[in-house]
Amino acid sequence: MEAVPPPPPVEPVEEVLEQEHTLDHFPSRNNPAVNDPALNVTIGQRNFGDMDNSSDEETLPPYPVAGSFSCTRGVSGVKKLSMSDSMLSAAWEQSSMLLETMSSPAAIHGTTVKWVRGENLGRGSLGNVIQALDQSTGQLFAVKEVLINTSDAADVKFKEALENEVQICSKLKHPSIVSYLGHDYIGSCLYIYLEYMIGGSMASVLQQFGAFEESLTARYTKDLLEGLAYLHTQEPPVLHRDIKSANVLMGHSANSTELCAKLADFGCSKRTDETLSTTLKGSIPWMAPEVVKNVGYGRMADVWSFGCVVLEMGTARSNPWGKFDNHMAAMYKIGMSNETPPVPETFSDIYRSFVHRCLQRDPDERDSAVSLLQHAFVQDVSHFYDDD
Repeated sequence: MEAVPPPPPVEPVEEVLEQEHTLDHFPSRNNPAVNDPALNVTIGQRNFGDMDNSSDEETLPPYPVAGSFSCTRGVSGVKKLSMSDSMLSAAWEQSSMLLETMSSPAAIHGTTVKWVRGENLGRGSLGNVIQALDQSTGQLFAVKEVLINTSDAADVKFKEALENEVQICSKLKHPSIVSYLGHDYIGSCLYIYLEYMIGGSMASVLQQFGAFEESLTARYTKDLLEGLAYLHTQEPPVLHRDIKSANVLMGHSANSTELCAKLADFGCSKRTDETLSTTLKGSIPWMAPEVVKNVGYGRMADVWSFGCVVLEMGTARSNPWGKFDNHMAAMYKIGMSNETPPVPETFSDIYRSFVHRCLQRDPDERDSAVSLLQHAFVQDVSHFYDDD
């Protein structure tokens, strides 16, 4: 079937503030803690992947934002996150409204799917991200929408980064990795179709609710670690190269209303036979020392960044080190000092041990993702799932 160019997207009705992203095409946040014992918090703005501010723009028709999470608090932080009844009903209402557009003349005709655009979810490291509905099945999915000017040298390089992401994502199948559903080149745009994650990014959840309790951290750590071990044991291995809480997405668990966590945004990923790269990518506070020093790195750099995310879950700090005055100060401290991100004394010994196994300055001293799966912190988290 011949691809038909879509109509131009509706312009945003209000300005969207952008933060730092991993590619130069896109431009840098703080964290109020919530201390109520149990609460529902409405999220009017959600972040998806490396998209640190989402847009409240309206497309036609205007779709409601999927409402709120149910948050259960324990003694030291968030104990449980699940989709509230209001979120489920809002998602159903939103899907129903989209279904009413099944015969819309504004539908986009791809080579394998015909779909209609929903709300603008924000920006990822490679472009705009929108919600969409498959007109054949009624299924919601996410779409990365990227305008490419093939006569511009910078955009040609950008196109190569996009094709890198597509090539990597098309081969990845794992429950802890956001699913790639296909892609289309239509007109001057590349559309990448991805699994829709209703909860947005882990960074936005931490920002809304504060730190997680150790039990919840252990659960999400195990899930994400299984995804990372899957990447690192591919032939050839896949390096993510930009692991941080903004690139962990929260979605609907298959067997319950609880939120699950998945690795996303492979815009900085690289597939390599030698498993080393000398390209400086990613976000500075999560970078391993060898990455900042630009001496080449491999899978152990992902392990360092992953350790920073595990630390983030227990602290809800806006970055794993705390506050830096500027990027140069951050790069000097990470690359040239003998320090590691501070681990709170309030963490249990087993939690601290896990983080320390990830955050060794010498990459040869870090445990691999496969080895970390044997650590006591993630060895038996099944009882957490039965804990109400």
